[in-house]
Amino acid sequence: MNEDSLLIGHRMLSEISNRNLTVSEVGEKSGIGEQTILNIMNGNEPDVSLSLIKQFCFTLNMSVKSFF
Repeated sequence: MNEDSLLIGHRMLSEISNRNLTVSEVGEKSGIGEQTILNIMNGNEPDVSLSLIKQFCFTLNMSVKSFF
């Protein structure tokens, strides 16, 4: 389990929860697979790309800077 990936997953979970969204809703809106999001949030996705994070942030109308 990669510590950086786990931190990214926790951050994603926090943003999804704070916005009262489901993983499924974010997956649909972002084009990121629901299973991919779940894998990231569970720390089971070892390499999370910056482009995926950008896509996630764009979907939630937030900057990458504020994500980190």
